[in-house]
Amino acid sequence: NERLVQVAQIEGHVARISQADAGLLGVIEHTRADIVFAPDVSGLVQAAQDLVGKPLSECKVLDLACLEGHYAIEFALHGAEALGIEGRAASVAKCDFARRNLGLERVRFEQDDVRHLSRDKHGVFDIVICSGLLYHLPARDAQALIAAMYQACSRILIIDTFISLEGRNAVDIDGSERR
Repeated sequence: NERLVQVAQIEGHVARISQADAGLLGVIEHTRADIVFAPDVSGLVQAAQDLVGKPLSECKVLDLACLEGHYAIEFALHGAEALGIEGRAASVAKCDFARRNLGLERVRFEQDDVRHLSRDKHGVFDIVICSGLLYHLPARDAQALIAAMYQACSRILIIDTFISLEGRNAVDIDGSERR
């Protein structure tokens, strides 16, 4: 019998895999036996549930640059239909692994550049999450992504990012100087 390693525990659901598989996925260091990789996102889910105006089971959620799918998975565990978009194939593989092992059917993950987001391609979502992303993009790309999120979001847009209040840098976007 191979030793099983807990790789996710979210809302009472537990995914366990062999220690060898966990090492291959980069989920754990080989010297550690039990790692919970999911961050505490329950506060964000609760806030969205309080504001969205309908049950999460009736909501569509978009998680941009989802990394390992934490938000998308958490919302799916609460009954929402969720889509996570991530640029790195290795991260999408981890997302799909967690989805399969948690038995989630209402969440899916796509490998794509978030700058390709469009209402026509991806649809409309009740909740859009953009966490830890905008400050990685050039200003023009960030502005275009915000516009695309606006078009794809019908109810709540959650943005978590760093901002600068100093305004030292200016960028021209469509003939208007932005600081």
